[in-house]
Amino acid sequence: MAGALTMAAGIHHFFQSLDLTLMVAGFVIMRLSMVLQWLRAAFHAPSHRKTNLWYAAGIAVAQIYWVGLMINQSLLSNPLFYACFGLGILIELSVPILAERHGITTWHRHHIIERYGLLNIIVLGETLLAGSIALGAITADHFNIALVYTVFCSLVI
Repeated sequence: MAGALTMAAGIHHFFQSLDLTLMVAGFVIMRLSMVLQWLRAAFHAPSHRKTNLWYAAGIAVAQIYWVGLMINQSLLSNPLFYACFGLGILIELSVPILAERHGITTWHRHHIIERYGLLNIIVLGETLLAGSIALGAITADHFNIALVYTVFCSLVI
């Protein structure tokens, strides 16, 4: 949650100045906890240790890459940025492929179903919040049809 809140706090600043610092800091917080969880799993599940260590290492390497890309923010206005961003995506996508070669990660079907159900509840709540904020922003002095569309769409969803 700390990472998600940090990322959310940096979104407005990013769109004003293209400064990714807060967003990447939030992502680092989330990814660091993910690496620690994979290391914890490796310690407690010897039969899956190699897979878990590959996940931990791959996620750490990917995160180091993203931080390096953020440090070189001059790339944001450079066409080379898209190639570097694409490389980052390839690194991210290769982590499960490389890790799962050493053993398939076990998972609990009912837990995944519950997580997706809770995600849907959160998304629906955010949708209603967006509609409420849009409705509150409509005044006689400031009428924007896009706000009406937002309210309507949130109700439909």
